[in-house]
Amino acid sequence: MLLGTLNHFESLRPHAGALFIILSEFYNNALDHGVLQLSSALKREADGMDRYFELRGRRLAELAAGSIEIEIEHRQDDAGERLAILCRDSGTGFDYKAAGDDDGTGARSPCGRGLTLVRSLCEELAHSGSGNEARAIYRLDAPSA
Repeated sequence: MLLGTLNHFESLRPHAGALFIILSEFYNNALDHGVLQLSSALKREADGMDRYFELRGRRLAELAAGSIEIEIEHRQDDAGERLAILCRDSGTGFDYKAAGDDDGTGARSPCGRGLTLVRSLCEELAHSGSGNEARAIYRLDAPSA
């Protein structure tokens, strides 16, 4: 729905693929790790992905409350044209410093690959709060990914 709204802006259409990836990763991380409190550690076990998705389905079915907020701000100044994307969830967060927030090492493990991909698409990616806030800066004046 959000991407559909963004596609109403002609200047954003060439960036639809990259924006889909960024928004999807932010939303899924906020839902899975924030609202549903699922641990990526499950994915490292032999049958971990199956167990992860089974637990995800169970927690979704039992979910009584939770929230995910996404804010998108268009910025244009001397530094160029960018979108600032903020995703905040009602969960308790995660230890983003221990998760390799700045080193991109998640590419070789079953978890962390999404943030590594978002990092590669964005000028900036940072977490704050208790780990329940992610902010990305995506350049619109750079060639689309």
